[in-house]
Amino acid sequence: MKSKFWWVAAGALTLALVGQFAYFNLSQATPSSHAVWAFQPKSFSDVANKASTVVEAQVVAVSNGKAIITEAKGEPDGVNVVPTQYITFKVLKATKGANEGQTLTVFRTGGETTYTPKPAAGKGNSTNPAGEKVQVLLLNDDPAYNVGEKHFLLLEAGPDNTLRPVSPEGRYLIAADGKLQAVTHSDVASQVNGKSATEMEQAAGQSK
Repeated sequence: MKSKFWWVAAGALTLALVGQFAYFNLSQATPSSHAVWAFQPKSFSDVANKASTVVEAQVVAVSNGKAIITEAKGEPDGVNVVPTQYITFKVLKATKGANEGQTLTVFRTGGETTYTPKPAAGKGNSTNPAGEKVQVLLLNDDPAYNVGEKHFLLLEAGPDNTLRPVSPEGRYLIAADGKLQAVTHSDVASQVNGKSATEMEQAAGQSK
């Protein structure tokens, strides 16, 4: 039987951290989720206005963050395990809220983590014979970052003194020709997709 649920009971804490609701199918070998982000921009100006930081930056490191683990009856091991990542960027060009050469840490929901399930009732003691398990999660519209990539980012405050894209429309991969590649297919992202980073940085700078 497939195991599906709305990730709301993961708590107001989780919602505050990632700014989105997510729907998980944990029956898959590599769980994926559809996220409905709290911020739904109607235009690129909405994205730029919400962002406290707008930069062109390069990924210099990717590391696993602390997993968000919540109890979930009926799920494998009785818990919902949500991996997180910290992405370290070097700012190449700053339009708002940062300086060239500065390093920024961006929070991402997803990735891979290990955890140790609790022993089943009446079976074993604090030493779990099952050992560690690996949980992998792919969040739609928020794909993995890779070292060396350049991104155009429109960011807001995230958890633990990090930053995060204001929405999927706040994150674009910069191709070798300087054109932007969106990570989502929304109307706003489609209007930006294929345009130059320079053009959209100017547009972000002109937003009120």
